[in-house]
Amino acid sequence: MKIGVITFHWASNYGAVLQTYSLVNYLKKEVGADVKVIDYCPKNQEISLFNSVKVRKPQIIAQKLKELRREKKIKSFRKKLPLTKRYYLNQQLKEEPLDLDYVLTGSDQIWNPSFLMWGERGKAPTYYLDFVDGNTKRLSVSASFGCHFLPEECQNIAKPLLEKFEGISVRENTGIEILSSMGINDATVTADPTSLITREDLMELCGVEDSYAKNRVSTFILREQEDKTKELISSICSVLSDEKPVDIDYLSMEDWLAAIRDSRFVVTNSFHCVMMCLKLHTPFCVILENGKRSGMNDRFTTLFNKLNLTERMITSTDDIQTIKKEIDFDSVDIQLLEYSTSLKSFLERNLK
Repeated sequence: MKIGVITFHWASNYGAVLQTYSLVNYLKKEVGADVKVIDYCPKNQEISLFNSVKVRKPQIIAQKLKELRREKKIKSFRKKLPLTKRYYLNQQLKEEPLDLDYVLTGSDQIWNPSFLMWGERGKAPTYYLDFVDGNTKRLSVSASFGCHFLPEECQNIAKPLLEKFEGISVRENTGIEILSSMGINDATVTADPTSLITREDLMELCGVEDSYAKNRVSTFILREQEDKTKELISSICSVLSDEKPVDIDYLSMEDWLAAIRDSRFVVTNSFHCVMMCLKLHTPFCVILENGKRSGMNDRFTTLFNKLNLTERMITSTDDIQTIKKEIDFDSVDIQLLEYSTSLKSFLERNLK
């Protein structure tokens, strides 16, 4: 069985790379498939110095340079992925079809409207698998829209492509609602692929034996935050420790995992950082997004409702005391295993 996986493996993001790694390893070891990650990334999406400074907006340049700094640390781990040749354009994938039995799109926010409309400085329905020919079966694996509502112009592109899928699974409950609004009612919610990796495998991936985060309160915050959110993070950290928190960004993948493993507590807004905290038995809390980014919060509510951990989500200083409650990681392990079963069952049903 030959399987191609297409996702945001190129993103300068620990979670994007790790979920790809987890899915590929599972398909190889448990399904026995010959797996390739389709190395698609438009040039305008590349993490490069040129792309970082061309926008000429100081705030965006600063964010892009941070991504470039992180990319230099992550890229060595990406070499563990079985990549195809590089594709820069959707059209290249159409002109050079791959010999595959299945193409799996996901996980991560691959169906977000921004990439669909502007991924290649114009429309890029690549992650809706418009390039796949009729002989290859299409599946989505815990895909995410990254929003609560898909604009009509996006729906007009997405719906006819999604109707060609053999099976559709999404990561969040809002994904089911968006699909239903397009008349697609046979989708299911499945676990993020990082649920497939075992704690033992993660411990083997961890880097240094004792990281600089050992017994410290750590922070891992994606994107620049407004002053109110920064104050909330500071308040949380001061309640947890008299020491200044350590930032566990800009590390290699191995050292990032080790820092999570060794931290006394992690304050984060990253879904995949949360998944690693759960797997590595590290106490944590989540800072929820506000405004336009609030659509990203459903990934947390979907997960925490299943794990009975909704008190780990913090929106104001009124919630801080709840994070002192200990997490029953033995119970979490059982629930995570059950959570991962949704994805395993979906793959078993559809990969035949």
